[in-house]
Parts: sequence; C-alpha cells; structure tokens
Amino acid sequence: MLNVNELLATETAKFSFIKGLIYIAKSDGIIEESEKIFFTQAAENIGLDKSYTYKIKSLIDSNNNDIDLDFDNESQALFLIREAIQLCYVDGQYAETERKAIDNIAKHLDIKTEKVERIERWVEEGMAWSKRGLLLLELED
Repeated sequence: MLNVNELLATETAKFSFIKGLIYIAKSDGIIEESEKIFFTQAAENIGLDKSYTYKIKSLIDSNNNDIDLDFDNESQALFLIREAIQLCYVDGQYAETERKAIDNIAKHLDIKTEKVERIERWVEEGMAWSKRGLLLLELED
C-alpha cells in the first residue's frame, strides 16, 4: 500500500505536490470554492505544516502560472501526474486545457510522454471500470 507520507517525505516535495495540483486546477481558468477547500485539506492530509496555508491561498489567488516544482525523484513526480490526471476526471471529462497543463508539468519534470500516456490510459480504464460497477447497481444510466 502506498504511503504518501513516505513517498513525499520532505516539506518541499509535499508543497510541490500541492502546487502541481493547483496549477492543474487553474488550467481551466476557474477555481471553485470547493477546490480551494480541497487543497488546504489535502495539504493537511499529507502532513504539510500549517505554515504553508497562507502560501497555498496565495498560489490559488495568484495570476502567476509558472511551474515551480521540486521533487527528489521521478516517483514523486509520477505520483503528481497520476493524482492530477485523476483529479481532472472528477467532473467526468479530461479537458484539453487540463491535458496541456499535465504535458507542461511533465516537460518541466522531464517525464517522458510515454509514461504520461500510460498513466492516462490507466486512469481512463479505472473510470470505465468504476462506471461499469455503478451500472451493475443501476446507480447510473
């Protein structure tokens, strides 16, 4: 079982993870209030010190869209990519603006396109699997 606190062991990696998710969320030009709450809760859940709360709120409200991520290894970067793609699918679609933002992050972190595509396929398969499960229970048309 993946232990996020072991994978993202440093404050820098944890903050970079949250910054990456915020970057993706901002890609469609709208950050909902629920997303703002999500980011502060996610930071708390991964053990990021509360002193980062102001920095997170500033990032959300900022017009600056620079990618400034600092991970210790590729596993941390791939974890961000995976979680970000899953977050993109929360509304049932993976918009082109979100895809481009993921590509920008991957390029910044020197993640090969093939790895991103494999993660995208995995997430798509998982979403389809989940939908089939809901259909079995007749909870979705």
